[in-house]
Amino acid sequence: MKTNARRKYWNPRVEEKLGTGELDPLRLRRLKKALIYFKEKSPFYRRRFKRARFNPEKINRFSDMKHLPPLTKEDIRESQNESMERSGHPYGAHLTIGQEEIRLLAATSGTTGEPTFYVFGERDLEQWCEIRSRQLWRTGLRPGDSIMIAFGLGMFVGGVPNVIAARHFGLQCVPVGAEGGSGKVLRFMRLTRPRAMLATPSLAKLLVEKSREDGGETVDRLGMDRLILGGETGAGVPEVRKFLTENYNAEVFDLQGPNISCRLKEYAGMHRVGEDHYLYEIVEPRTGEPLPNEDGVEGEVLITHLFGSAAPFVRYAPGDVHRIYLSPCRCGMSGSRTMIVGRTDDMLKVKGVIVYPSAVADVVASAGKKITGEFRIVLKEKPPLVTDTLKIMVEAGKKLPHGKWGDLAGELKRLLKGKTGVTSDVDVVAPGTFTRSGHKTGVFIKEYED
Repeated sequence: MKTNARRKYWNPRVEEKLGTGELDPLRLRRLKKALIYFKEKSPFYRRRFKRARFNPEKINRFSDMKHLPPLTKEDIRESQNESMERSGHPYGAHLTIGQEEIRLLAATSGTTGEPTFYVFGERDLEQWCEIRSRQLWRTGLRPGDSIMIAFGLGMFVGGVPNVIAARHFGLQCVPVGAEGGSGKVLRFMRLTRPRAMLATPSLAKLLVEKSREDGGETVDRLGMDRLILGGETGAGVPEVRKFLTENYNAEVFDLQGPNISCRLKEYAGMHRVGEDHYLYEIVEPRTGEPLPNEDGVEGEVLITHLFGSAAPFVRYAPGDVHRIYLSPCRCGMSGSRTMIVGRTDDMLKVKGVIVYPSAVADVVASAGKKITGEFRIVLKEKPPLVTDTLKIMVEAGKKLPHGKWGDLAGELKRLLKGKTGVTSDVDVVAPGTFTRSGHKTGVFIKEYED
């Protein structure tokens, strides 16, 4: 695609219509065509549609999708087990192409069981590159700029696929990966001085600490003016954004799937730039009942591919709880917006009050340099129910005198009560107590498993 660096969008013809409803007739046609294709090509979806008495040929409106049950991670694992038993491959009975047509594989880590595979055919790669290009363009990057890919380059979906997308966009790519640790990332950052970085918020924070400790140039002196962060929540937490913005002297963007935040200083959620490629639904997390598509509605998101994907998802429930915004954004960019509130598997119900770790992270980060930014929620019983006081451990900042730890604990306890409505027990611990990682950071200490 020829690019005019001054234009507003990567793909103006489509993006100008995002969030306006003008694309709905096209999206409905694509949905119907895709579901018919999935039924024809995949035994998994043929059975699934038959059990639900769901006929894709008769779809007339998006709300007809409510007759299909949500697709869970357990459903995907069962599909993969079926394909292994019947066809000798782990890519799922929901695969719609032959193995010879697969062009790229990605997978989850599989730390809690067998990995979940993401299968890319030619069309999937084209779609991935198109969506990423729309997102990168909105950050202000242009062909010829340089970007460091500091997501894991193993099987992680944010690794090699993003290298391919960066090439498609026309970026100079520095694929350092995260496997060598923060020291390696920082070394190549100092050597190559990229304009932007794709990484997790955890790694971005860790690099700040690392650059302060090793005596070399700190990250704010390396010329990086854009942080595009995903893989976990954090880039949407106001105090985390403030910390990273100030320490890098850079703009911070929250990237989650086909969504990306805008250039407003105050976080306004993520713009959905892939509405012509995906159908989003919002449902009540506990019952799966559809919720109205209205401004401010909060619920679990379900995602359906609108194209003939290699291994498509239909009403897939990744476990994210979103709040949606349909009103125009002050930034002037198109697309409805979404904000991740938490995850269904991270949700805690403390004496009847729902609390997400992201709310705790926001409060902890507000303490600034009094803390390192690391915290853990200690669970004495299996979630989501917490019948006792919520216990939270927070690392003190390196320069905070031990005599001030009690004051900090009291301050955080008051702030947490105001933010979440629940009483907490805050324990301030020494800096360095918790293991650092550039990958997704777990916030729970599960004492009930000991």
